[in-house]
Amino acid sequence: MIFYNVEADDAERVRRELFQQLDRMRKAGEARLFDLCAAVQEIIENHETKALHAAIAEVANRLNIFLKGNRSLGAREHLAHLEAINTIKTVRYASTLWAATRRSGEYSGLNLVQLVGVGAARDARLRSDAWFKGLDAFIKSLKADDDLAIASRTIDQIAASAAASKMTFLESAQRGGVEVYRDPLTQAPVWANCVAEWGQGPGFKLRVADRLEKWFAAKPDLKQTLEDIINSLWEQSVISPLLLLAEENAPEEEPTAGMQFLGKRFA
Repeated sequence: MIFYNVEADDAERVRRELFQQLDRMRKAGEARLFDLCAAVQEIIENHETKALHAAIAEVANRLNIFLKGNRSLGAREHLAHLEAINTIKTVRYASTLWAATRRSGEYSGLNLVQLVGVGAARDARLRSDAWFKGLDAFIKSLKADDDLAIASRTIDQIAASAAASKMTFLESAQRGGVEVYRDPLTQAPVWANCVAEWGQGPGFKLRVADRLEKWFAAKPDLKQTLEDIINSLWEQSVISPLLLLAEENAPEEEPTAGMQFLGKRFA
């Protein structure tokens, strides 16, 4: 701010100070314009990279939101042992079942332990079908968003990861069913009773199925153990890999003001 007394002050000095002030104002405006030009130039030179990073970050954010709202596996729909029981009832030859009972359920022509594993995998598929259909719809919505077209490879990576996770989950569920039931089932005394049903007249298959069904019903601890394993496999095989993808593609957090200040002081 310049003060001028027309009667006492030197007009030339005031004029010089005024011009100097105007010059400083022009230089300040010039510096701001150059800064803006540099920022615009950076955007022009890196707009594709920045757009890609922004699109990938948006995909990661949406995936994270989807997983937060859709994390749990569906409720159990099919007890694992029902696969074995239904097969026993419909096996073509009673002699095949008799051979299986004499080998504690592990006969090459009718392996009841493996059928329990198949039943566990079938239940896992039924429980997860709706979830994977929801994920497919979510991925299609990402692909349909024109603003995310530049991140198509990241979206494809999510789809590929989900497909691999689904296969791993179902295969692991089958192995889990076998591991939980193999020792308790093959070492159970129920097999001696099943063998004794041979030669007792028509209905051998139904009588064996009834004895085994009662044995399975009396083992709620095995059902719960398998349930815990299935839910753990769901987290490890399906949810965790997708969460990791979301985390890897999320934008890096900006340092806080305090950290920026410390960085300047100790740089």
